[in-house]
Amino acid sequence: MNRENRNWMYNKYVDNGRGLTNEFKNGVIEFVKWAQQQTQYMDGNKIRCPCKECKNNKFLLGEDVCWDLYTHGFIENYYNWTSQGEPIETCYLPQPVGTSYYVPDEMAAWGNYADMEWEQRMVYD
Repeated sequence: MNRENRNWMYNKYVDNGRGLTNEFKNGVIEFVKWAQQQTQYMDGNKIRCPCKECKNNKFLLGEDVCWDLYTHGFIENYYNWTSQGEPIETCYLPQPVGTSYYVPDEMAAWGNYADMEWEQRMVYD
């Protein structure tokens, strides 16, 4: 499933609060279908339920997971479905080019660490 936009997970109720949004219902169904394809993370034919009550601690049938999510909603900030087998999304860290590293201007004023270490030894001697 597309990780880009999972706002539907927390857009549960229609404006008047008397029913579930189609976006939420369809998203839950797609989530369950996806989770049922991650067989190595299942217990037989059951998947972990990420509702606010079960908190990924219980394995339930897909239809029961749907019901729990419709009733209780997803646990807070569960955009990365790791308990159902989705790889952990890593943040982007810039890679160094060659042996040099980018040093922000404010840190450049700190100088060389070796010099600081030498000065510190002089203070403690």
